[in-house]
Amino acid sequence: MFTAETHMSAEPAHRGWWRSFLTHARDWLRTCADSYAAAYAYEDLRHLSNAELNSRGLSRATLAADLLRSHERD
Repeated sequence: MFTAETHMSAEPAHRGWWRSFLTHARDWLRTCADSYAAAYAYEDLRHLSNAELNSRGLSRATLAADLLRSHERD
């Protein structure tokens, strides 16, 4: 039988699930935004010569990985 007490005891578990879902959704959106920012930076930098990249402390061989790492959040 469904009673008000049963409904009240199930409500906190439901809120916990919803909060967990929203936390994961937020983290996923942040990861997408970070990846998009890294891709945008890569598009700007990939046209530079090796000398220009080196003057900025970057290497063509590790450019994509360096940009992804620099746009990650802790």
